Amino acid sequence: MARERFEAGMPVEEAVRDISLAEFRGWLDPERIVVNVYLLYREFRTEQSPLDHLEMSAKMLHFRNERRA
Repeated sequence: MARERFEAGMPVEEAVRDISLAEFRGWLDPERIVVNVYLLYREFRTEQSPLDHLEMSAKMLHFRNERRA
């Protein structure tokens, strides 16, 4: 899922919104997809820097609110 979007040059934020969550509907917190995709993109770029947890939390909250709207 994420690899194809990464290789197509899709920005991570767009990839997060583009991935269907139907497969993950059992997740209690579907906004976790944000962190998962960010981590995958970092891995694809072979980045080793630490994640900014406050930034990730803000992005997850934004995604959750966006999905509820």
